[in-house]
Formats: sequence, C-alpha cells, structure tokens
Amino acid sequence: MVVVSIFVNPTQFNNPADLERYPRDIQKDADMLSETPCELLFVPTVKEVYPEPDNRVFDFGPLDKVMEGHYRPGHFNGVAQVVSRLFDLVKPDKAFFGEKDFQQLAIVRAWCDN
Repeated sequence: MVVVSIFVNPTQFNNPADLERYPRDIQKDADMLSETPCELLFVPTVKEVYPEPDNRVFDFGPLDKVMEGHYRPGHFNGVAQVVSRLFDLVKPDKAFFGEKDFQQLAIVRAWCDN
C-alpha cells in the first residue's frame, strides 16, 4: 500500500510567523496525488503527531550546522523528530523523500542510517 503523508511540522520553525505563513492547500496536494500510485493520504493533526512534547535531540555532527542549518538552528532536529514520529505512526517498509532540499535529504539519510 502506498501512503503519502502531508504534515506541516511546527518543530521545524523557529519563527511562529513563518509557520503561520507556510502555504497549506490539502485539496490541491490531494488533486496532484490523483495521478500517482497513492492509495492513502495521511494528513495528521499536530496532536496526532505530537501527543506529548518531543524533546529528543539528534546529533548530526556538522551536517546540521552549515548552510541552512547555520541560519535555522533546530530546524533539522525538527525534521528528524517528525520523520521519526511519522515512521512510528505509519510503520513503512520503504520510504521515499523528495530531493529538492539536498541538506534535508542528507539529514534524513543520516537519521535512517542510525
């Protein structure tokens, strides 16, 4: 079964205004998925993903301190938190991630390797 999750992760945003401005159009996203093998669209709420505060801190060495990580401290820790939580909820056999953000993809790969 192919499951696609759409979730705007508040733990990735240092600035609450950035979180509020982040575009959200679930219907448009769902429409785009109609031409894919997606069988289930999972759009959890913040409370479903984070029923309790997630205080885990992940160590990516220098990988999350350069480029975007230099300007957005904590951002990639939030990425690892949400990927971890979504994996816990969905329990995938395989996972596929976009490649538009090379540093984020490297962080996810590092998290998966651990």
